[in-house]
Amino acid sequence: MMEENNFARLGGSLPVPSVQELAKGSPENVPPRYLRHDQQLPIIIKSDDNIPIINMESLLLGDEFEFKKLDSACKEWGFFQLDSEFDLFCWVLICFVVLGDRWSVQD
Repeated sequence: MMEENNFARLGGSLPVPSVQELAKGSPENVPPRYLRHDQQLPIIIKSDDNIPIINMESLLLGDEFEFKKLDSACKEWGFFQLDSEFDLFCWVLICFVVLGDRWSVQD
């Protein structure tokens, strides 16, 4: 019985207005509890670099430049854009072939 009483006193939550109620109000009236004055603003560096765009057709045709662009995109950016919906289809097909059984649909 004593263990249940200790458990009942642990945790808890603070009363807060619902998100819907907050959304109805003015965006300028953010409750103070949600404001963080101790954080620095993010530093945004303007760059001329664009997200790499990969052309799958060029890759499939063995274009060395496109291979280097894909390699660089993966290493430097961690992601890339595909040139078209056809490229997306090719990418999915390649992933399916390469991953084989590991990429199966569960019923």
